[in-house]
Amino acid sequence: MTADHRGWSTLQGAAHDRRGAGARHGGPREPRGSTHGPGSTEAFLQALVQNVSDVVMMVDHAGWIRWASPSSAQVLGFPGRAGRPLVELLPAHDRQAFSHMLELLRVGDPSAMRDYWWMVRGDRTPVKIELSCSSPLRLPGAHGLVLVLTLHDVTAEHEQEHEPGSGLGDPYGPAATPAVGHRAFHDPLTGLVGRALLLDRVDQALTESVREGTVIGLLLIDIDDFAAVNDAHGHDTGDMLLVALALRLATTLRASDTAARLGGDRFAVLVRDSVTPGDVETVAERITDLFTEPFPLDGLGTERVTVLVEVSVGIATTEDSLDTAELLGNADLALREAKAAGKAGWRRHRPTPLDGLSPTDWLQGERGLARALENTEFSVLYQPIVRLADDSLVGFEALVRWPGTSQGPEFPDQFLPLAEQSGQILPLGAWVLDQVTAEIARWADDSAATGARAGRRDSGGCRPPYASVNASARQLRDPGFTDTVRRSLDRARIAPASLVVELPESALRRGDHRVASCLEALAGLGVRIAIDDFGTGYASLGFLRDLPVSVLKIDRSFIDQLGHSPEQYSLVEGVVAMAESLGVEVVAKGVENASQQLLLLSMGCPLGQGFWFSTPLAADRAAAVAAEGTVGVTNWTRDERGPSRPTS
Repeated sequence: MTADHRGWSTLQGAAHDRRGAGARHGGPREPRGSTHGPGSTEAFLQALVQNVSDVVMMVDHAGWIRWASPSSAQVLGFPGRAGRPLVELLPAHDRQAFSHMLELLRVGDPSAMRDYWWMVRGDRTPVKIELSCSSPLRLPGAHGLVLVLTLHDVTAEHEQEHEPGSGLGDPYGPAATPAVGHRAFHDPLTGLVGRALLLDRVDQALTESVREGTVIGLLLIDIDDFAAVNDAHGHDTGDMLLVALALRLATTLRASDTAARLGGDRFAVLVRDSVTPGDVETVAERITDLFTEPFPLDGLGTERVTVLVEVSVGIATTEDSLDTAELLGNADLALREAKAAGKAGWRRHRPTPLDGLSPTDWLQGERGLARALENTEFSVLYQPIVRLADDSLVGFEALVRWPGTSQGPEFPDQFLPLAEQSGQILPLGAWVLDQVTAEIARWADDSAATGARAGRRDSGGCRPPYASVNASARQLRDPGFTDTVRRSLDRARIAPASLVVELPESALRRGDHRVASCLEALAGLGVRIAIDDFGTGYASLGFLRDLPVSVLKIDRSFIDQLGHSPEQYSLVEGVVAMAESLGVEVVAKGVENASQQLLLLSMGCPLGQGFWFSTPLAADRAAAVAAEGTVGVTNWTRDERGPSRPTS
């Protein structure tokens, strides 16, 4: 007896049992005078089950399919699924919830029923299913209770609900069939929305955003190193990966959001009805988290392959633009930034001076950077870091400058983002390291030659002064960055502790193992680590506890209002106390007057940096200050009692 016949026989027996039970309890009977006997009724039921378009299947106590109607081949693309777990038809992140639902249904809890699920066809395309379930049956020869499930394909209805509005139009005219309309506006490989339909939905969402005051987000998603998957496993496997990725996206988003494929390995997500841009960032974070789990790719007759990939995501929101084309362009710029920062993460577009550059200006800027590197047109300035109690010199922060040139932007807030996004930050950063370590060696030689001055310089165990260099997220994610630092130290023959690597607080994003590994490797060399601009958004006590951080630099925005706000005073005082308890040295940035210096001293902040002490100095002038051991601030007189706390 075939599996189909065995399954039909079991259903037939269940029908007999239910019909008998109905008769015993006064249930419906066949009408008097009916010409259909038991045999003809069973034949009719068998024909109905065998030919119905919905899938009917029996699932045992363990969640295994014991029988499925022939329609499963058409709806699910899996003929003969008997003897396989039902959850194999669901995406991995839904399997646990689905199994839990089946367990509750078996014990008679109808409230556990969830009507709609995404499943995966044999060709790896997603199909949306409306699920219904009978009461549990106890069948002869079956161990435990059996569920009879009915699966109705509602994919077409789901897509029709999201077809474009009148703004896009129907290129096939009023007579076009739903199937033709679906193909016109959807990606043929993944079944996701296509570019034209996505842009139409963005137009509609922008109109709603203006009317309702909500935030709309557009995410561009790119698979990192997708070409490597094709090269290693073949294009068929690459296509399977695209389909699996599309399914993960589609089953993770809210019903109001839209996932689209724009072509190649580029996807997009439209996020509607957010309250703040932070809500859109949360969606991006959730999407990147989807790819911590590998993709098991099987089907199409190939052997099982497990592929682990990561994605980069660029975000644009209506905070910056209410134009569809501009929103798409901003998301593309943010995606480039995410790629340039080392991939496997997200970036949200924020207006910068680079936004005003035309494509021609951008290209000229990149070429100008390349020429400047080749011709050594950059310079390094050094801003002193002092001990607040006596103005003694502790160290310098190295600041790269691009003096007047005829090509490209010359201000740091322009050429550094350009270098970051173009990837030229890596050779530029290596050049800066070589310059700075050479200067540290020079200060050490001068200190040895004038040993009489050494007793006046208590630099916290770091004599002569140290120098700190800024490293971007892109540099920290580069596998060769630690070796670049090691080579510079070896070439200059200086103590590693005399070099501090500063990273922006924005580089400390959750789960970025590459940055954490790089910091551990640098600390292993003996290099000290500083977090720059602390308080601007990402770092926390957890980072200070878990990462090898030696120095904390409080952002200048916290120092600006120090003498005018008791809340600001308490906040900075709390940061200083917290850092001290963790053994982390604190530097206050942007100190610009005597009052700020005295207030920082009163709360126990040991070090400061800013124009009150010195502007950034050229290398020769910095060497002279290093030899002197003090910046010589004498234009104000301290109140020996110290300043009082600001009051409201």
